Amino acid sequence: MSHRVVALLAEAGSGKSYEFRAQVDRLARIGRFAFYFRIERMCSGSLETAFEAPEQEAAFRTWKARDEDAVFFLDSVDEAKLPKGEKSEPLRDALNALERAIGSRIGRTRVVVSCRGSEWYSETEQTHISSFASRVGAAARSEDMPSDNSKVLRNVSFAALDIPRVKLLAAAQGEPDGFLEALDEHQLWDEVRTPMDVVHLATVYFANEDKTGLVLQLSSRSAVLNASVRRRLADRPDSRSRTEMVPIEALGVARFLAFALTVMQLRDISFDTPVPGALDARSLLEQGPVSASPLQLRQMLATPLFTPAGRGSVRFYRPEIEAMLAAQYLESMLDHLPTTKITEAFGSESFGVRFVAQPFGPMLAWLAASDQRILRWLTKTGPEFLIEDGDPRTLAVGDRIAALEQHVSQTHRNLSGGFYFPNAALARFAAADLESTVVHLLTSVPVAREAKLHLLQIVRMGKYASAADWLEQVCGDAFTPAEIRAYAVRALIACGTGIIFVGLAKPCLHGEPRSSGRIIQITVRSEKTMLASV
Repeated sequence: MSHRVVALLAEAGSGKSYEFRAQVDRLARIGRFAFYFRIERMCSGSLETAFEAPEQEAAFRTWKARDEDAVFFLDSVDEAKLPKGEKSEPLRDALNALERAIGSRIGRTRVVVSCRGSEWYSETEQTHISSFASRVGAAARSEDMPSDNSKVLRNVSFAALDIPRVKLLAAAQGEPDGFLEALDEHQLWDEVRTPMDVVHLATVYFANEDKTGLVLQLSSRSAVLNASVRRRLADRPDSRSRTEMVPIEALGVARFLAFALTVMQLRDISFDTPVPGALDARSLLEQGPVSASPLQLRQMLATPLFTPAGRGSVRFYRPEIEAMLAAQYLESMLDHLPTTKITEAFGSESFGVRFVAQPFGPMLAWLAASDQRILRWLTKTGPEFLIEDGDPRTLAVGDRIAALEQHVSQTHRNLSGGFYFPNAALARFAAADLESTVVHLLTSVPVAREAKLHLLQIVRMGKYASAADWLEQVCGDAFTPAEIRAYAVRALIACGTGIIFVGLAKPCLHGEPRSSGRIIQITVRSEKTMLASV
């Protein structure tokens, strides 16, 4: 550690506690003194009651008798705040307890503190740790120990997960290459945003010997996201702060809050005091159909299901999770709510054209999977949501074809120019059973420019090889608009047989007629390689 005092600020589920415990074990193996404490257990004022094992307490006494440094890992300021709320100051109490216990040995300490960024405030936590760090630095200098003032205190966070880190996490359970291929095949990279997610999916992958069952689990977006919600709401075994609300109750509250956010067109949730532009969850639960105490609410909002949004507010860690939970709440009301009430509430009309407003479409796409009436209505008024949102693979192939055909026929009416689908969404939609329909619409049906671009996107993400001949003709047609030719090149690269003609692609990208000169034949491993070659 280059700094004597470090604050690790990272979202829930990112692995702070695991990292702290691993560092204590690592330092112990090389003969260094290191100690792990839950801050909530330090707030009683006595460090002796906060040790997790007798061996730790014995090691602490040994360290005090020696002339060596020790590293103290103080975990979870945010969870220690839960019982009393924002105005409590557990970090101050924990640092005071530590300082009383170590006494004159303060110059021989290094301290690492963890907290969610949303619970770390400049006038409280940062002030307390800065004051403590200054005393540590002063004590180190008085003992003639090297202590650069610029390296006394530092706030850090975890680096984002990348492919090498995901591979390392997966390798702890088995051969990682097959796992990474499964993430690619089933479009699951969005599901491995934290170490918690990687470990869970890797556990499912390596523990499942039935490959058919594994494919069903991983290919269902609903199954993957619902498992993620349950995992993030689950109580941690080393936490004493999340015991008043069982996961099923928390799930009911989360669904209600997601629905309220969608209806009110908000993103953020406030918990202690109202925040402008955020949903006042405490007041809403006091009057709503589901209830939770202020403590239970804070416990739930402290789980990894939510991520910091600003001081005193959080939001669902992914918008699609919010949409799915909102749909689940709305589904629970269908027995008492006529479909016409839903269509009237969430449908709009402009110049005689019926459409679904953007804030409501993702929720309704999830709902359409379980309600045929909503599915038929959304197919007519907002088919783009059935393509981009929800879990399209839960829909029958005929329903997906109907949504696509409706979208293609009315794109020019309902959507603004320049509307494009995210590639990840189209990869989920572009199943093999749609290939013949997509290729027919692209090659044989007159459609608007935007619709043609969307079809080219689907061909590309679905790797529909039956479109290759038509794509090659378009790429070489100098009279085809440049934007369509560029999309056609990308689609041809993705869905071709692996033999791509650079001599054909190069003039297309540069807006030139097809060259009649030498054709260079290469094998392309990826689209990125192809474009780099061109």
